[in-house]
Amino acid sequence: MKEQTYIRLIFSHVFIGFLIFLYPFLAKLYCVLIVVLGFYFVLKNKNKNNEVLLASAYVAGAEVFLRTTFGTPMYEFGKYFIIIFVTLGVIIKGIPKIKNPYWLYLLLLVPSVLISINSIEIDVRKKILFDILGPVCLGICSIYTYQKKISKTNLENILLAFGLPLIACCFFLLFAYPITNTTIENTESNWYLSGKFAPNQMATVLGFGVFIFFCRTIFQITSRKVFFLNAILTCCLFYRGLLTFSRGGML
Repeated sequence: MKEQTYIRLIFSHVFIGFLIFLYPFLAKLYCVLIVVLGFYFVLKNKNKNNEVLLASAYVAGAEVFLRTTFGTPMYEFGKYFIIIFVTLGVIIKGIPKIKNPYWLYLLLLVPSVLISINSIEIDVRKKILFDILGPVCLGICSIYTYQKKISKTNLENILLAFGLPLIACCFFLLFAYPITNTTIENTESNWYLSGKFAPNQMATVLGFGVFIFFCRTIFQITSRKVFFLNAILTCCLFYRGLLTFSRGGML
């Protein structure tokens, strides 16, 4: 990726965070654009360079931010659309052979659903979907990626796709929920500084953002300008991650 393109991507996501701070309703438009552009990106390139993984990584990176800003039409938006994107990739590339062991993994989830139907007293459909969606998403992603070779450049791009929405999230928090003399009263999980959202979830994604941009600071030094940009992003993500006071931590 060219240096100027990289810098534009970074600052465009800082701007997204600022815009959603000013006009919260834009979070819903941002969510729609992620889905529409994701499909366009995958179908236009016919998934030649594993574009479904880039789209899925971006959705995963944006999910907590969109939950915080009420931008998603449903709570499990991320898992649903990762499943859709990866299934699309499976269809384009051809259905994997039955030898793929993750078909068995998905099959073994069926008994738990059948048992749950008879033992859950509350809304069965919602409870089963909530609990099984994660394992199903993992299984479908595993079917697609099983024995698939991914280049170092492709992996770097996938991590960057995950990291970009985290920049928007971090700067949204900096603008919308600044630290004041009254926001920290103890060392319990800080709901306000987590964007009035779950501190554990916020700390987890910000911590992964620290990992992504710390790695870029060390290994991808194309110029002094890019080095300092990555270092500043790492510090910003680390700072906001610490302020969540999450009991789970950032790693």
